[in-house]
This record gives sequence, structure tokens and C-alpha cells, in this order.
Amino acid sequence: MQDSPYLRALVPDNLRALELEIRSNSFTAQFFQKRGSVPSLDTLVWYTDHPEEVYLLDFLRDNTHLSRLDLPYSQTEIFLETQLLPLLASSFTRLTSLSLCWSHSYISLSGLELIGTLHSLQQIYLHVAEDEGSMPDWLNHHRAIQPFLGQLTCLRKLAFGGSFCDYTTPSVLSPSVSVDEDIDSAQPDEDTIPAERDEDNHEDLHEQQVLSLANEYVPLLPELEWLYIGQLQMHVAGGSEPEHRSARIFPQAGRTPYHTALQQWTLIRDLFGREKDF
Repeated sequence: MQDSPYLRALVPDNLRALELEIRSNSFTAQFFQKRGSVPSLDTLVWYTDHPEEVYLLDFLRDNTHLSRLDLPYSQTEIFLETQLLPLLASSFTRLTSLSLCWSHSYISLSGLELIGTLHSLQQIYLHVAEDEGSMPDWLNHHRAIQPFLGQLTCLRKLAFGGSFCDYTTPSVLSPSVSVDEDIDSAQPDEDTIPAERDEDNHEDLHEQQVLSLANEYVPLLPELEWLYIGQLQMHVAGGSEPEHRSARIFPQAGRTPYHTALQQWTLIRDLFGREKDF
């Protein structure tokens, strides 16, 4: 197949950022399969539900010099953990920014191990699908991933979405409560609590839980500056001394600190170099 002069002109060797959404098995997809290296390419944002059908891996194998990779659409565990992450771990030594979304509600041990080998990363966004059950086990999600993220000692920005603590889910647990405990007896009767006060209590509990969780990451990651967990933005204050460092929620000037779905999308899009709105 001959390269299209039009497509070749749109993807020159000096291109620095590329954002794509192309149809499966199209002429354009075949062009990117054969395009080869784009020497100056730094950032790749690729919207696709079927990465195999748009030859994403072929293009990535030819461009292992990328420093920023963002796949905004959810991908299968098989693709991410047996194809994409092994390629990133083996070949992408300059990768500093990564954004991935799982179509499953968990990341397997093998996936976590591969993430822990991406030592050049300075920022990462991980999103897993919402749990089908009524009580997402997001505490255990974080406890499972912490040892592997702790290996990314250059990490400055850390963001989570989906079942990694979703504020819209009312199952907020105190750090001292086991996920196996029956917490109903510890809560006041909902009928006796005004709706506004109940919401305030829920937000307070959520903020305490998220801050506690964020402060588990702070000592693991010496360069950490910013976190996004449970729809809350946090920064790490306290200077360079490890014993003084702690996470703080960004003040919102009288507004709720929580993000709507659109605000969350915009925040992550801006952080990871996306320019496309839906």
C-alpha cells in the first residue's frame, strides 16, 4: 500500500503531538500501521475501543521514544496486561506520562508488576471500571497497588478514577473499620438526620478517608507533589523533609471541592495533554 501524500503531510517527521480517533481497519489505520517512526513525536493520545483493529501496537513499536501516552477509552485486561504494558515495560525508557483505563474493575497482579517497572514515569492516571456490587472495595484496590507504585520513585503526579474511590458511591469507610465489619450499627438512623447534615457528614468522612489514603502514598513517593483520589485534588506540603510531608486538599474558595464528571474529565484531559472535548 502506498502512503497517502495527504496523510503523510499531516504527520510529518517534526510533529510533536498527535491526537487520533480513526475507524477500525480503515485506510487511515493502515497508514499508521506503515507510517514508521515520527522522530519528534512526544505525545500520543489515541481514542479507540479496538486497538488491534487500528494497529496501535504497530505504531507504538515504531515510536518507543514517546514520553506521553494517553488511551482515554477503556481497554480490556488482555490487551493492557498482555500486550501494551509488556511493550511499554520493555521498550519505552523515556515514558514520563501514562493514562490508562481498564474495562474491568481491577488490575491483576501481573499488570501491577508491569506498572511498577515503568521507572521513568513522572505522572500516571489509572482508571478501573465501576464495581457491579453495592460496596466497591476501593480500599483494597489501593492497598494492592501501593507496593508497585512505590517503585516509581520519579512520580510527581498520581491520579485515580473509577472504582479507585468514587465519591458518588456512598460506601465510605473509616480507616479504623474493616471492610468485613457491619458498620450499620455505628451509623445514626438516616430518618433522624436532616438531608443537608447527612451530606455534610458524608463529605467529612470521605475527606478524612481520602486524606488518610493519600498520606499512605506520600512516604512511598519522595517526589510526589499532587494527587487526585475520590474526586478530590490534593497537593503535598511540608517541603523536602519526609517527616513533615503530608497531603492537603486544595481550597476551593467556598465551593465544594468535589468534581463533577465533566470537571474530572477536563482536569485529567489537561493534565495528560488531551485537547478534545465530547
